[in-house]
Amino acid sequence: MRTERGVRRSLLAALVLTVTSIVVNYSTSQVPAFLAGNLWIAWTLTVLCVVGYLVLEFRPAVDPAELGQVSPRVRRRHLRPALELDAIPVASNVRISAVEYGEGPQKRVLVPGRDLCVLPADWSLAAAGAANAGRLDLHTALTGTDLARATPLPHRFVVRGTCRAAATVVLHIITDLAYLQAVSGRPPQRRFAAVGLLDRGGILPYVDGVALHSGHVEVARSTGTPGLVVAVECVGGRPVSRTPYLLVVRAGIRYPEDVWLSPATGRPLLSGPDPERARVAFESPQPNGLATDMFACDLDGRRMNNLTRKSVDSYDGFGDGTQVTWVDQTHLRVFSELAPDQSTRIVQDRVEGRSRHGDEVR
Repeated sequence: MRTERGVRRSLLAALVLTVTSIVVNYSTSQVPAFLAGNLWIAWTLTVLCVVGYLVLEFRPAVDPAELGQVSPRVRRRHLRPALELDAIPVASNVRISAVEYGEGPQKRVLVPGRDLCVLPADWSLAAAGAANAGRLDLHTALTGTDLARATPLPHRFVVRGTCRAAATVVLHIITDLAYLQAVSGRPPQRRFAAVGLLDRGGILPYVDGVALHSGHVEVARSTGTPGLVVAVECVGGRPVSRTPYLLVVRAGIRYPEDVWLSPATGRPLLSGPDPERARVAFESPQPNGLATDMFACDLDGRRMNNLTRKSVDSYDGFGDGTQVTWVDQTHLRVFSELAPDQSTRIVQDRVEGRSRHGDEVR
């Protein structure tokens, strides 16, 4: 996060004023004896202003605040029901300027109104009838047109925005409940960044839960849970304003455009029949180039491994899906432009340990 521009300007003004005072003190004899005999005070102030300005201007950016970094005490202070958040007035004091995900040349930066679906400022959960018998149902509150306009996002992304100086920003994602994501804000900074987690990781949002508990992986839907992203500005621990809702929906794994269903079978490509041990292979944008790589992860998205990481831009993926298959539980046959005959090659899934628990349920 960068420091508020007004703070830097104040330091520059103080620096100019102090230097001007020194010059005047040297050039005239009409100054009080105290100033003439204590020039060290002016020089000290000058040095402090210079050092403070350089530190604030060029210090490294602060990492986004993640959910795990929020202490239980802070969570209890800022955790609120969805309808209570909904009643907070919308104001321009706090804004979401971008949502980011991905890495390297494939990084995506989405801007509200252009790339992100922003619901009208007067849209509210209460007015839309989202609450029913004590439960929150976004499918009831949102029309089919709204849901069609929802912005696809992966499980993990970064929300960036601005707020007033000395304010605290709390990021929430509302699905069936209001999930507190992060608490960000350090006076006198005006910019914030926080990590958001939408729905569950991996392919869990898309599979049938009943079948999964019985040991079978059955695809039930192509997208996951819709959600509302909202940032709340707090002053003195009290919420004073919030942003309009960003309407998003869970899609893909690393990126919304990931291919995780085999084009040949229409099913996930699993390394084995046991969901507890199975690895799912999927095609995703290359992190260090402009093509695609093949990845593997547990069903919950943990222990993710790039199977075909390379230093050139070339396609690795499903192709038509007919030749891509798990040779055994640790080796995958992938369609690759780097293969000698530009057909397939075998790559190894190098992972250690065993995942038994998924990411925090959203």
